Amino acid sequence: MNILGILFFSAKLFSYEVSNLINDKFPGSVWSVSISDSKGVRILDLNSSSLLVPASSIKVITALYSLEKLGEDYRFKTEILYSGKIDKGVLKGDLYVKGYGDMTLGSENFNSDIDSVLSEIFESVKKIGIKKIDGKIYADSSILDDFQEGSWEWQDIGNYYASRVTALSINDNSYKIYFQTGKQIGDKTKIVKIEPDMDIKFVNEVLTGEDKTGDNSYIYSNPYMDTAIIKGSIGRTEGLFAVKGSIPDPPLYFAKMFYGFLYKNGIKAEGYGVLKDKKEDLKLIKTLYSPPVSEIIKITNKKSFNFYAESLLRYSGIKENEIGLLKNLKSLGSYLNSVGVNNFKIVDGSGLSRRNLLSCDGFIKVLNEAKKKSYFKTFYDSLISPGDSTAKGHIKNFGLRKKINTRVKSGSLNGIRSYVGYLEDKKGEIYSFCFIANNYTSSPKEIDDFWEDLLFDLSTQK
Repeated sequence: MNILGILFFSAKLFSYEVSNLINDKFPGSVWSVSISDSKGVRILDLNSSSLLVPASSIKVITALYSLEKLGEDYRFKTEILYSGKIDKGVLKGDLYVKGYGDMTLGSENFNSDIDSVLSEIFESVKKIGIKKIDGKIYADSSILDDFQEGSWEWQDIGNYYASRVTALSINDNSYKIYFQTGKQIGDKTKIVKIEPDMDIKFVNEVLTGEDKTGDNSYIYSNPYMDTAIIKGSIGRTEGLFAVKGSIPDPPLYFAKMFYGFLYKNGIKAEGYGVLKDKKEDLKLIKTLYSPPVSEIIKITNKKSFNFYAESLLRYSGIKENEIGLLKNLKSLGSYLNSVGVNNFKIVDGSGLSRRNLLSCDGFIKVLNEAKKKSYFKTFYDSLISPGDSTAKGHIKNFGLRKKINTRVKSGSLNGIRSYVGYLEDKKGEIYSFCFIANNYTSSPKEIDDFWEDLLFDLSTQK
């Protein structure tokens, strides 16, 4: 790009030159750009107060809000409880698994699975002498009864990246559909298996796509629905191709799974259900704990994991009994106000909604404020570095081409691209940066390369 030499002459001129480059390369698109140095001085400021759709970069806000409210070491809990009394190996009452927002229960992100969770609960029940239950198995989801943000698109809601947040979750509230593609492009695909098995009728309209085109299918479903329509295509492949969906009713699914697991292992109960109202006078058998928030945020940012982001937003205020989307959005607004961000619209924690609006000015203020916090290293390490093997998506390669030292969170929806994070130059100075592009028609790679060139110039200035 070779425009950084003018930086020392005038930051205003620098912004003007970058603006001209953007207009030449990406005509008709809308941009917000800002870079500040380690002292907070803006060295590039282009439409920085403009409110644009940031997509998944909003997870930066969610992560910092969670660290601010919960701290790095907070762990979410799940309690195993019972009512009534145990008489000669018979529980004359009900057995409860009560969730308090642990989004990681049985998650492959933390090397767990459904069977290991159910086994641990079973062993705790067996240990206190329960051999039979004259009552029911309940999944207790009473502390939260939320739904997805209303502006999410229907073609998203049935898919894993739009999994519903519940008080008691399992397996990231998702399941896998394994397809076998046809031999010719346009052939019908076949559903071979579902793991874990779901009480859902699947209407499969997925066709075989061209080789190496990957997953272009969508599961059309809603919470509590027992039928799902799957449309789109899957790139032709020799083996099975897995597509992940969202469990329609996670607490009920958990209750059914646990009921069946106990039965298979010799403990019979009279049935199962979901408890949505608080139950008093229960006796505690065991408490399970999630990994710390520091580890959850790492997965949230590196994998851009919507389910964790949405869960973190709803439960960040749990210490003050502020649980749910609306209460935490209000508290999140107060947090942003406290760092000088007063003009924004945030409706979810993951960035899946196109109703979210934030400026680069807002992002820069939050990033600069984070540098002052004791949890900054945790946050910094949760962002993606060039070539990050633990990251997911195109962004893990950002910075590799030019060998720059960045920590970044990206966002992308159709016509939307954003990058938020930090750049360390060769002298060790850490810059905060934000780029948001809306309504572009160029290839996403062109935008990636443009920003990588710009940051490279900045990191190598004399």
